Amino acid sequence: MIRGSIYAAGETTLVLDTGSLGYEVYVTARLLCSVEQGEELELHTYQQYREDGVSLFGFSAREELEMFRWLINVNGVGPKMALALLSAKSRNEVILAIVNERADVLSEVSGIGPKTARRIILELKDRMTSLVEAMDSPRDLLPDPVGDLPVPGGRGPAEAVEALMGLGYTRREVEPVVRRIHGELDESDAGILVRMTLKELGQKRSNG
Repeated sequence: MIRGSIYAAGETTLVLDTGSLGYEVYVTARLLCSVEQGEELELHTYQQYREDGVSLFGFSAREELEMFRWLINVNGVGPKMALALLSAKSRNEVILAIVNERADVLSEVSGIGPKTARRIILELKDRMTSLVEAMDSPRDLLPDPVGDLPVPGGRGPAEAVEALMGLGYTRREVEPVVRRIHGELDESDAGILVRMTLKELGQKRSNG
């Protein structure tokens, strides 16, 4: 990681003044647009070593750095391409695109063609699905607040249904399963309901 004040900003980089040295760090366009010169910043970093030099890539959240590392482990995806993807799409949008096998969403980013998008999905789908299943709150993936839904059991089951629909399932697929699990186990925690429903739906697809 690196901590310092913003000394200068370029098109794709920030220069952080750490007190005695200035470090140029590649950052996402989202971060560039949200900071100002002189602002104190702490970034989680990835250091790339190449024959022509060393480059730093920085992210304000550890989870975003983790996503960056997963992306660059995909064959054909380098740090600049991964940074471009995380500049154009939020971490949650990338997760949802991979889980839902939306190559068209990933290939909206300049430099990522359909073949590369499909490779990203192929190599990361299992990991992203496991990540979603392990989330404490499925609402972390939703772009907007969950509205009131006519699902018996209150907010927990309603949030679970909404989150599962956000992952590409239809209400017809998930609502009966959520309702049954909620009734049989008297479970109202949305995160647990999502994980149990995903597990059951995954088993059905495997058996089918």
